Amino acid sequence: MPAGSWSTQQLTEFLSAISRFDNVESALRGAVERAAEALDAEIGAIISEGKVLSSIGFPPGQVPEQALIAIGGPNGYELELAGVGRAKTAVAAIEELPAASILLARSDEQFSAVELNLLGGMARVLSLTLVMLRTLDELQGANESLAKIAGGGGGPRAARPHASLPRRRDAAPVRR
Repeated sequence: MPAGSWSTQQLTEFLSAISRFDNVESALRGAVERAAEALDAEIGAIISEGKVLSSIGFPPGQVPEQALIAIGGPNGYELELAGVGRAKTAVAAIEELPAASILLARSDEQFSAVELNLLGGMARVLSLTLVMLRTLDELQGANESLAKIAGGGGGPRAARPHASLPRRRDAAPVRR
């Protein structure tokens, strides 16, 4: 498969998967898992403001946070990790989170230009997903506040997430 077709397919699959999450935590976890899988990375992390928000490839409680946080710079940096050895890194900025990036590492080979571009696209998709999730949360909060002001205290519609958002009609309007 040509590199352009492969990366387009990977980005499409990433978009499809990430857009289904309904909260930030699961979106971050899903993003790092799917990016690592697509780019054959053994290690993945999302870092923001000096904190590892999500990671894969490490036993629970054994994430080398300081080593991961220290990378955050240029692609191609080599990371030495216990149990993994020397790993080549790829990093892409996540614009929607403060001082954030997605970092992948693998032991076998450097990331190609196509793979680095794909990771950048994945980071942009994740940023858009985070904007969407924040907007949905704000709308839900606003709807709950309006329901309380109206004296309804919420009611059955307010109990369902995103219940008051407009729904797509299944049938096209009839034209005369």
